[in-house]
Amino acid sequence: DIDIHGDIAQEYGIRSVPTLVMLDENTEVKRLIGSKTVNQLQEWAQ
Repeated sequence: DIDIHGDIAQEYGIRSVPTLVMLDENTEVKRLIGSKTVNQLQEWAQ
């Protein structure tokens, strides 16, 4: 919730909702912006 956690949204440069950020040891490895289908989410997460 970027209204409650605006500091985190700002830290990761999130300007659009929904935004998913995949991290590996606090390093961004992937980013997905916008509404997606289940299939698109599954493909992105692999």
